[in-house]
Formats: sequence, structure tokens, C-alpha cells
Amino acid sequence: MALVNRGNGSGWFLTVILNDLQGDKTRLVYELRAADYAAAQAAEALILAALGPVTRSKMVARSLAQWQDEDTDYYPATESDASIKAVVSYKIGGSVDIESFEIPDPDPAIVFVATSGQSANIVNVSAAEVIAYADVFKSTGQAFISDGEDLDVLVKGKRTSRKRKR
Repeated sequence: MALVNRGNGSGWFLTVILNDLQGDKTRLVYELRAADYAAAQAAEALILAALGPVTRSKMVARSLAQWQDEDTDYYPATESDASIKAVVSYKIGGSVDIESFEIPDPDPAIVFVATSGQSANIVNVSAAEVIAYADVFKSTGQAFISDGEDLDVLVKGKRTSRKRKR
């Protein structure tokens, strides 16, 4: 079991979104032959330079990303159910607004107050692991929580279930 580059190349993909006069969007995905990030950036520049003259649509977005997939089917060794979610409410930095994020297939022993009874439906927002995950979205963290916003403080959380999509 190992992560391997997606596709035939190094796993680098360029996605371009074009907008026409009617507002219809076209999504183009290019599987790149680039060996590393610098080569992917060079390929991106060449593709965009070649695309511009042949389309009347306007580029409104683009993304350069490397994708990797597990090389074998992998399933957790313990019970796991992605239809169960922990919905955690938080305050947005610099605001009184309260939003929420989901933790898919939460580990009951870590995420909830208890593993059974009524407390098994309450997220333990003071658990070190839950706080560590929330810290990813704080102003000093590695990602925005939503629309360029920062998570300020965890408020509460609960167990929910979502309908399966397959």
C-alpha cells in the first residue's frame, strides 16, 4: 500500500475554467508530463499561452495540483461508517457569526464525550485531537476554514448522520 501519482505522468494536473458570453463555464483538465512543480509551472504557462489564441472564452479560474492515489483498495481495520459525521460549531475570527464544519467518520473514543449513552452524541470540543484539527483553520494555521475566514473558537458539536450517496 502506497500513494502513487495519478494518471500516466507525475500526477500533475492543470485545471482551467473558461467562461463564455452567456456565463456558461467550461472545465478543461490537462494531465501534465511534468516531473516536478517547476516543470508543471512551465507546462502551465505554455498551455495557457497556446489556449488563449484559440478560444473566445475568458479564463476565470485555474488550478495546478498534484494528485496521488492509493495503489490498492484500502479499508480501515476497525469499524468505520462515513455516513456518521461530527458537526462542530465555531465562531469566525473577528465576528460573532457561528458556522460549522464536519468531521467525517469520527473516532467515537476521541471525538465524542463518551462512547455510549447520550454523551456519545456530543462532540468533546476540549479534546486535544479536536483542538489540534481546529487549529489547522486558525489564523496561525495552515488553511482557511471558509471563504478566506479563520476559525476563532470552538463552540459545541453533535453527532449526525448523512444519507449515503451510493
